[in-house]
Amino acid sequence: MERSPSPSRRNGTFDSTLVARPPLFTAPEDRAQGHRLRRAAFAPELQRKTQAERGPADGPRAAVYTALDAASDHKESGAIVQTQMHTHHASAVFLATLAAACAPAPDTGLPTPALHGIPFGPADSLTTALTPVDFDGDGTLDLGVGTGKHEPAPNMLYTSSEGGLLDLEEQLGEELDSTFGLAFGDLDRDGRMDFVAANDVSYHNRICLQQIDGGFDCRAWWRGWQSRDIDLVDLNGDGLLELIFTNKYQLDQIFFGGNLDWEPPIYVGQEPDGDSPMQAFGHRQRGSVAAAIGDVDLDGSPDVVIATRETQPSALHYGTPDGLGETRYLKLGSTRAVLLVDVDDDGALDLLAGNLMQPNLLLRNRGDGTLGPPEPVGPQAHNTWALGALDLDGDGLLDLIEGNAREPDRVHMGLPGGRFDEPFELDAVDSDTRAIAVGDFDDDGDQDFVVGRYGQQDLLFLVE
Repeated sequence: MERSPSPSRRNGTFDSTLVARPPLFTAPEDRAQGHRLRRAAFAPELQRKTQAERGPADGPRAAVYTALDAASDHKESGAIVQTQMHTHHASAVFLATLAAACAPAPDTGLPTPALHGIPFGPADSLTTALTPVDFDGDGTLDLGVGTGKHEPAPNMLYTSSEGGLLDLEEQLGEELDSTFGLAFGDLDRDGRMDFVAANDVSYHNRICLQQIDGGFDCRAWWRGWQSRDIDLVDLNGDGLLELIFTNKYQLDQIFFGGNLDWEPPIYVGQEPDGDSPMQAFGHRQRGSVAAAIGDVDLDGSPDVVIATRETQPSALHYGTPDGLGETRYLKLGSTRAVLLVDVDDDGALDLLAGNLMQPNLLLRNRGDGTLGPPEPVGPQAHNTWALGALDLDGDGLLDLIEGNAREPDRVHMGLPGGRFDEPFELDAVDSDTRAIAVGDFDDDGDQDFVVGRYGQQDLLFLVE
């Protein structure tokens, strides 16, 4: 399919977001001059509040303001990160943990980075999902964008003519879906990239197999799940991709690879004919909303973390060669995003949880495949719907991006020991961020990130 420049590029101006989870670190010695983030052409439109408008500040917050004002003085003002948290009634133990997490940050000697977003796509995007993928096999990351939520909208693919700017767009398939999750992989092993869309209750989930002419053969894959996420991963080590659907008010589902000819029933409640290559797991009324995949217990089999809404606990499902085995339940709160990353650089994956009206949480891996007690990430509660982690300033520590709804996105710079500094705003605009993607989009060796927003323009942040 021929790719056309996005409307923003055709008009000459910008008017208008983890499948693959690329490495999160690059060696600090490779960036002796520190990170510099590319300035967007529209930076003057993102005016940051002055010190007088913000009012007095001291401690780490003052240091952040000073760095931002200095960047603004050099005409480098722009957008800075994403979080959402909310105040939370806490026990004495919780408050003690919170005090430790919010202890004054040591001086790292590195400036707070100034982040500038490059807008792309429509000005009123309905973005709900972002998936980095090398769709055309040219060695450079492209971006799949799931859109719609509760409204019919086209899913999109963005590629770059040069410099990783994601300025070429094409529609993925001919259907309009209400997508919450989007995943890519070669499902039928023909060497071409296929995709799966996880859709809301009014629309079928869809498997779309890419054809030799670049078009897609799309088929319905069950309707009525209220699916909220989709992951493609080889759970059992047989070289075939499993489909893992995270469903809001139905059991979560695994479809094992190599069974694309099996026709599932279209509607939930119908019984499948014959042997089903499917494993149901979780709780029908758990309210699953997001998933994270990674080898938490270091046994070689991917494990699955399922985040839930208020009614049921989230869960860590341990993977086995035959599918999912033991389950351990996690009290995370009203969670909307989960991320498995090695926060403290000990070789084991830790869990970050983004919550609504509660502080976001960090659960450290104890090293034996179990997760420790929740630690608050910062002292305040926000409305976090998306999380991303990468090293923004070249100090070898993971920094955290929090994507929020009805408030600015925020960034926590990483501190030694797997801790995070007080957040600063990605920009002063209230966002409705629903997805964050991390990857090296401009192929320069540094991790970049994309912020996908609902009803607003998506933003690309290129790290140099």
